[in-house]
This record gives sequence, C-alpha cells and structure tokens, in this order.
Amino acid sequence: RRDHREDLQAVDIMTTIKDMVTVPYSELTRASVGDVIESLRRSCTNYLVVLHVAPEGGYGLLRGLISRAQVDRQLA
Repeated sequence: RRDHREDLQAVDIMTTIKDMVTVPYSELTRASVGDVIESLRRSCTNYLVVLHVAPEGGYGLLRGLISRAQVDRQLA
C-alpha cells in the first residue's frame, strides 16, 4: 500500500479489462436512455465501456465510454 500521492503509479489505479463493464455497440444502438441507466445501476459502476465486437472475437474496438455523471447532467 502506498500512503502518499507522489508514490502512486498509474498501475496502482488502473482497472483491468476483465473487470470493466462493457456493452456491445450493436446492443446500445437499440437501447433507451432508461436501459443505460438501469445497466449502470445493476452493474454498480460509474462507467460503461462501449465496444464494437468483431465477429471473430477478441476484445473489439473501443467505440466510447458512457459516464453516469454525464447522463445525470444531461437529464437534469
């Protein structure tokens, strides 16, 4: 454990890909804002990573990031 901010390294605060909540872009195009809010709530996260999943598998391409705070601001 590192006690001082100057001792922290990026690796100490990174989230691994396997721990990220991802949403396929193809599903997002059919989703409502309510669906997105529900996904954020159910996953107990502040961000959803939107991926274009290649047919051959793999991680896919990053299409975007949905922020709970941004959704809240835009709905206010």
